[in-house]
Amino acid sequence: MSKLVHSYREVTRAYEHKLGLDFRSGSERNAWYTVDGRKTHRLTLPHGHSGDIRPGTLSKVVNQCRLTPWEFDALVQCPMSAADYEAKIRRMIEEGIM
Repeated sequence: MSKLVHSYREVTRAYEHKLGLDFRSGSERNAWYTVDGRKTHRLTLPHGHSGDIRPGTLSKVVNQCRLTPWEFDALVQCPMSAADYEAKIRRMIEEGIM
C-alpha cells in the first residue's frame, strides 16, 4: 500500500456523516466518541483547508482513532461502516486496551 493521503474534507465527512460526530469549534475541532453513553476517546481535527492533511498530522489523527493506517483508510473510503468501527472500539474496551 502506498502512503496514506486524505484531504481535510474526506476525513471530516467520514467523521461527521459516518460516525455521527459533532465537532465543537475553537482553536481545535474536538469531538468525543461515545459507546453506550460513555466517552471513550477524543478525536481532534485540525482546521481544514482545501488540500491534503500533512503526513505527520494525519498519523496523529489515525492514532487518535485507535486504528491502523489501513483501517483508517477503509473508514474514510467507506468499506468500514460505523458499526464496524464501534465493534472494534468495544473489543478494545473489553480487552482493556482502552
